[in-house]
Amino acid sequence: MPAEIFTFIDEVRRVNEMTQANAGSLPYPKGNWINTFDSFSDIVDTLHIELNISKRISELVWSANISDEIKQNLKRLVVKNSNGFFGMFARITPIRDKCISQLKANGKSSVKLSISECRIIGGTLITAITLRAYFLKESLVVGHFLHFNSITNKYEPSNFSKNLSQLVDIIENNNEQKDFFNDAHSYIFEKKKQYGKSTEVILDIEYSKIAPIFIEHDQLSNILALSFYALSQFNSQHEIPTPDLYPTRLFENFKTMPEEKKELFESLNEFYGEELTDEDINILVAKMGGEQAEP
Repeated sequence: MPAEIFTFIDEVRRVNEMTQANAGSLPYPKGNWINTFDSFSDIVDTLHIELNISKRISELVWSANISDEIKQNLKRLVVKNSNGFFGMFARITPIRDKCISQLKANGKSSVKLSISECRIIGGTLITAITLRAYFLKESLVVGHFLHFNSITNKYEPSNFSKNLSQLVDIIENNNEQKDFFNDAHSYIFEKKKQYGKSTEVILDIEYSKIAPIFIEHDQLSNILALSFYALSQFNSQHEIPTPDLYPTRLFENFKTMPEEKKELFESLNEFYGEELTDEDINILVAKMGGEQAEP
């Protein structure tokens, strides 16, 4: 019964409504699940329209899991009061900046802090925080946020996947360095105990003793910035700019300084070494393999 079969197919395909819609007389009918395709991309595009989705299903699943994981971390790092939201470690920020300014200005290895400032540093117990990165790590392992380069025929990390990778690294560093941070908190706690309730005394403190607290501050600040970046990217159809971050190593704060102190702090690069760029890695690989580096 070919006539009846084709009549039924035309009815299901809503041919008359589609014809009028193509002519601009009517809106396109919804729920038209019979379509004609010229390529695989046509199939994907149609499914996206019919299901009202703009991303791959797998990407949506990973986005949901990562978003929930990041939100759980934010609940550990951010608090609120009548004045709004703030990081639990936010009170350390001005003290951290003051110490950096002092070291830049005098080139010494010690800083001067009041007892009140020491209480803030010693009393901000953020070392007990353990952050989660399971879904963040797994998404990088399976490569859900890589881009395929059809020219080189390779998968390449996107800017987003690079930032997620950096977020994972910082979270893992923060979780692993608790003893390192605790020693500094204990040192400053004992220091302020010597002066009881006094608030007028100014202490001369060896900077290396409290530097771990500021490293912890910088790491947690970067975790916050990258977490907000990731959540914003999941909710946007456009690429979100990478946020400004604290240096990954504290001494890099000294790269901007008065000219007369420049030589002092530049020597740190010779002592500690500088972090490698991607181009440095290419040169190193070529050198170790005896091949020419790719541009």
